[in-house]
Amino acid sequence: MANFYGTNMTSILSAPPSDGTKLDAALIGGKVRCFVETVTLTSAINSDGTSANIFIARLPANSRFLKAEVVSTVSLTTSTLAITDGTTIFAPAKAYGTTADAIISYGDGDYVGDEVTEQTDLYADVGTAALPASGEVKFLTWYVDLN
Repeated sequence: MANFYGTNMTSILSAPPSDGTKLDAALIGGKVRCFVETVTLTSAINSDGTSANIFIARLPANSRFLKAEVVSTVSLTTSTLAITDGTTIFAPAKAYGTTADAIISYGDGDYVGDEVTEQTDLYADVGTAALPASGEVKFLTWYVDLN
């Protein structure tokens, strides 16, 4: 049976620790962390009718974004949320839907596991429709801390 290796396993197998080479910690370790942010919904969040930026996490330098999860105590109807730092969209806009207390997972395959080289603040960019004027939303931002 033939063996096949991905990029990371190829690196690990071609530079074993016994030869004195240090492997990138991102390949074999790091600590998985979760930044949890709770936001109380108010009419002020959508004062212009549809859009708002809700800051939800601070990723440290030398970390890797894994995913974001959102859970709300109320229906968010047709509102969409994208997870971004203002330049990079880490998770594209997705409708939460009408079911309260469901956990919705976000993550864009293009950015999952990519290194954040400097401290980065992420926010949920609200689009399509205004959020409700009451209720609570929790944002869970998962990342690997390489420090």
